[in-house]
Amino acid sequence: MTKNKIISAALEEFAEHGYHAATIRNICKRAGVNIAAINYHFSGKAELYRRALEMTFAFKPPLPCGEKVQSDSDMRTVMRDWVKTFLYRGTDKKTPENQLMKKIAHHEMLNPSEIFDEIIEVYLKPDVFSLESILRKGLPHDISEKEIKMRVFSTLGSCMFYFFHGRCISKICTEGDFIEDNLAMIVDHITDQSLLGLKFN
Repeated sequence: MTKNKIISAALEEFAEHGYHAATIRNICKRAGVNIAAINYHFSGKAELYRRALEMTFAFKPPLPCGEKVQSDSDMRTVMRDWVKTFLYRGTDKKTPENQLMKKIAHHEMLNPSEIFDEIIEVYLKPDVFSLESILRKGLPHDISEKEIKMRVFSTLGSCMFYFFHGRCISKICTEGDFIEDNLAMIVDHITDQSLLGLKFN
């Protein structure tokens, strides 16, 4: 119970302030424990951060991969599912874990923590590889690795825009919630862009 309470408090602290500005003292206050309790359960700030990330990402829905593409007709459906699931993680305001994960990811991009490389390896690369495995189903076999990566990064970049820039979008589109109100259209648009030029489009 105490350990989970500390992790939940740490998650909120890291999401609000980022890894570098977050303090063990503030986490203690949030959790209502003393520093001895944190020292008992965790070896240090980095381990506490790892456990907080594990808790956050445990709630993320799995992304589809190329194995789901069994025929030409599956390509758009599987790609659309990937885009929708990825966007849902960062744009669904009804899920607190999504919002905490997005804030932590934003801090990591601006001011990477000491375990940034580990985060990329454990949490981002599997998502990138799942997207790549889908696109490979529709790309020519003789296409270069560089071209594949460019296609992957273009799709990922389109998703990341909506993932991170909701506040900016709301300032430009002031009527309603642009992302939430048009999520299906956004998903279709990114999907169509991703498949542009492929035989499945």
